Amino acid sequence: MIWFTADLHLGHAAILGHCPKRMVDFNDLHTMNKALIDNINRYVQKNDILYHLGDFCWSAAKAGHFRARINCRTLHAVQGNHDSSSLRKHVSSYSQMIFIKKYKLHLCHYPLETWWASNHGGIHLHGHCHGRLPIRPNRIDVGVDSIHNILGEWRPISLEEILDQDIC
Repeated sequence: MIWFTADLHLGHAAILGHCPKRMVDFNDLHTMNKALIDNINRYVQKNDILYHLGDFCWSAAKAGHFRARINCRTLHAVQGNHDSSSLRKHVSSYSQMIFIKKYKLHLCHYPLETWWASNHGGIHLHGHCHGRLPIRPNRIDVGVDSIHNILGEWRPISLEEILDQDIC
């Protein structure tokens, strides 16, 4: 299976203040880190593919530590505004944007006004906004805060959920 997430902000204590729903569900940073990683591992299996669309962790020195705790072998990362280029050492690929032509997906950390195949059924997946951006057809904030707003859980979202359900 293919999965998507963004904006984990692992190790970022201030995110609890920036995103009040996190403070409600997580007492502290350690609890948040553990819950987000445990939920990834609960859904994403070892041979699945996970795309992380930016803001993986706060400290570049901890990127390897957090990556090692995620069980899936293949993790593709799109660089977010809080990511260090050193994350590249710990992931399967690291880039500014990814296109998955088979599904007409355009992946980027930031929301775009228009994207590849946007007039032909293309879907844009992004993070960065923590569920605060108005919903727009075929543009989905796949960050954990947004998915929590949509599905009620702090977890990644699958390609099947994106394509089969009326999330867009």
